[in-house]
Amino acid sequence: MKKGMLTVATSIFALSAFLIGAPHLPVSADGGKEKILYTQYKPSQYDVKTELYHVDPNGKNKTLLTKNGEGEEGDISPDGKQIVFHGEYGDGGLFTIPSSGGKVTKVNKEEYEPPTHRIPAWTPDKKKIVYFSPNNRAEKSPIQVINSNGTSDQTITTIDAIKTQIKPTPDGKGIAYSYDSSSNKKDGGGDIYTINLNGSKKKNITHTSNIAETLLGWTIDHKKILFTDGKDLYTIRPDGTQKAKIVDLPSSIKNVTAAAFSPNGKEIAIANQASEGKTTIYKLPVKSKGAQLKEIVKGNVALNDWAAIK
Repeated sequence: MKKGMLTVATSIFALSAFLIGAPHLPVSADGGKEKILYTQYKPSQYDVKTELYHVDPNGKNKTLLTKNGEGEEGDISPDGKQIVFHGEYGDGGLFTIPSSGGKVTKVNKEEYEPPTHRIPAWTPDKKKIVYFSPNNRAEKSPIQVINSNGTSDQTITTIDAIKTQIKPTPDGKGIAYSYDSSSNKKDGGGDIYTINLNGSKKKNITHTSNIAETLLGWTIDHKKILFTDGKDLYTIRPDGTQKAKIVDLPSSIKNVTAAAFSPNGKEIAIANQASEGKTTIYKLPVKSKGAQLKEIVKGNVALNDWAAIK
C-alpha cells in the first residue's frame, strides 16, 4: 500500500470486514471444495500491507492468494472459479484472480488516485460487479456497478458515508446495502436498504431509530436478508417482515463484524472483533442453542466469504 493511501485506508479499514458476497451454489451441486476467504492485515510504521488467504472450514490448509501486500476485500464468484478483490497493484482498483491463486487481472479501465474500488461483489450471473467508491473529500460517495469485463461503469446511488456494506440481490437486478452515516442516525445511516441497479425503487427495510444494523448477506434459500446489530444475527424478508434471530451467540461475542453461511446453509462463520487488530473468525451450527464456537483463524483479519471453489 502506497504511503499516500494511508489516510483513506485508515478511514475505511473497517468496511472490509463486511464483505460476504453474492449467492453461491451449494458444494453438492458444483463439486467444488469449501473454503473460507479472509483478509490478513499487517500494519507497519507507514502503511498497511494486506493479503488474501483462504482456509479449509476446519482451520487447516491456509493458502496465500495475493502477493506483495496488495490484496483485500475478496468475493468468490458464484461459479467458484474466480475472486474479485480490491488491490493496489500499479494504480490500484478492481482485480480478479483464480480461486486457487494465479495471475492477477485488472477489471476497471480508469485510473484513480487514491484507488477507490472497495468491497466488490459479483452479481449472481457473474456479468457485473458492484463496489463502493468512498470519497472523504465530498459530501456523498457513490455505490457503483461495472460489467465484469471493465465496461459500463455506472452509479447506482450515493450515500453520506465512507463505510458501507453491499450485497447484490439474488435475482441480480439490484443490491441490498447498509451504511454508517457520516453525521448521525437521522440521516439514514444504520438502516438496511434495497435498490435496483438502475437506481430506482429505493426501499428502507429495517426502519430502526436507535440501533445501527449492518448488512451481512442473504440466506442460502435467497429469501431473506442476513444482518447484525453487532451482538446477534437476524434475518428479515426484503419487504421488512418476519424479522427473526437465527442463532444464540455466547456472551463472549460482543462485536460481530461479518458473517457468511456455509454452502449448504447448515453452518455459519462469524467474525468477532475484540478490539482493533484483534478479530477471531469462528464457525458454528445455524439455529443452535449454546453451541460451542470452533475457532478458524484469529489476528488482524477480516472475514470475506465462505464458498465452494473450483
